[in-house]
Amino acid sequence: MKLLQWILCRRLGVSWNRSINKHVTLWVQLLMRQKRDYDLRLESRAYSVGDLVYLLNPAPKVGEAKMLIPICKGPFFISKVLASTLYRIKEKGGLVWCITTGPSLVE
Repeated sequence: MKLLQWILCRRLGVSWNRSINKHVTLWVQLLMRQKRDYDLRLESRAYSVGDLVYLLNPAPKVGEAKMLIPICKGPFFISKVLASTLYRIKEKGGLVWCITTGPSLVE
């Protein structure tokens, strides 16, 4: 927690003193509580080989109408689990992609 307080003071460009200590401590506690609450609501799913999944379409290409493209592609099936959040998926035609379902690629 002291490290977070020090970093916050450096970013704000203020020197460390008793008056700022109280505000920085409250701010750091707020940030930590928000992170804890977010992590509690975070829902993670584990897929196994053979599961059917849909792939969310990224932004449309230049010249494509956003309203005319489908939201998802698929179904695909999981061909290999590379990490807890990284999967290799295959289409019926044999096209292969690696996808991630979380913030970390490899644990």
